[in-house]
Amino acid sequence: MQIFILGTGRSGTSILNRVIGLHSEVWSYKWETQIFSGLPALVDIVDCDDPIELTWKFSKRVRGYLYKRTVGGGVPLTSVGRGSLMSEFFRLKSLFLRGRAAAEGRSQTRLGYQAGLFEVISSSDLNDLLDGLMSAVKASNTCVQRADACKRFSDGIFERAAGQHDKQHWCEKTPRNLLYADKIQRLYPRAKFINVVRDGREVVSSILERKFWPIAKSARFAETKHFGGDINLQKAVNYWCSLMSITAKMRDRVGADNWLDVRLEDLGGNFSKVEASIEDFLEIDHDERFASAASQLIRGGKADQRRWREGRSDREVEYMVSRMQGYLEQYGYIG
Repeated sequence: MQIFILGTGRSGTSILNRVIGLHSEVWSYKWETQIFSGLPALVDIVDCDDPIELTWKFSKRVRGYLYKRTVGGGVPLTSVGRGSLMSEFFRLKSLFLRGRAAAEGRSQTRLGYQAGLFEVISSSDLNDLLDGLMSAVKASNTCVQRADACKRFSDGIFERAAGQHDKQHWCEKTPRNLLYADKIQRLYPRAKFINVVRDGREVVSSILERKFWPIAKSARFAETKHFGGDINLQKAVNYWCSLMSITAKMRDRVGADNWLDVRLEDLGGNFSKVEASIEDFLEIDHDERFASAASQLIRGGKADQRRWREGRSDREVEYMVSRMQGYLEQYGYIG
């Protein structure tokens, strides 16, 4: 079984991914792969106007940025800008510190960490998969054939990794999967989608604090056209509301049997209930070790709630609640 974790970004997808990966039957990849819903997305190859060109662009990105990249360091890329003088400074400083850490037997620096597919597949094996994908796309005549080719590529990474860890199921987490769940379902008709919901006021607060857009705009949804550029309260609120609207559409498209909403706040507040709902939804056996380890993880990483009020004027609070009211009521955040 394939499990896809998605959400608005800044909603808790990473913590849920780690939790599910503790189950004895599930292997989860700890980083966002961005394979299924990135720019470009694997699933777009199926029905795009020029599948060969898109496959070439997809392969280039997978071989580069998605295979190995440096993440973190407290300097958002959107605030520095790729290719800028400051970006080059932090890149060189990160390289220096990584070299010093390696000499001292350490693998991580204060400026970030390396993430990517390199942890689960060798570059030669990945190149073989990408070459196979390109060959299959060139030989294809129908969307069905291209969907089969994309699935074989994905299986070559995730099914193999799950098998190497002696797991029956695998889990992939990328918040942007929210925009592509229906297309992912074309590759995996029996896939399960878990949508992590968080109080929108907390999501907005996190976006404003970190100064970056978790999900980039997509031509698939006109609602996302304003995703990007400078960040302010109004745009961040619109961002969350737009994605909640898309959430409703996507839930209908993939079907209720394949979709589960999990509130981040419930992980820390009532984990036993959430655990039961997840195991029932995925149709996996109850695992006592999973429950115990997951509870410890959640307690250790539980974040303070209601931070969204900090530094907000009464007018800003009123604006946030008025714009978000319908969704906040729907998910039980306000009465």
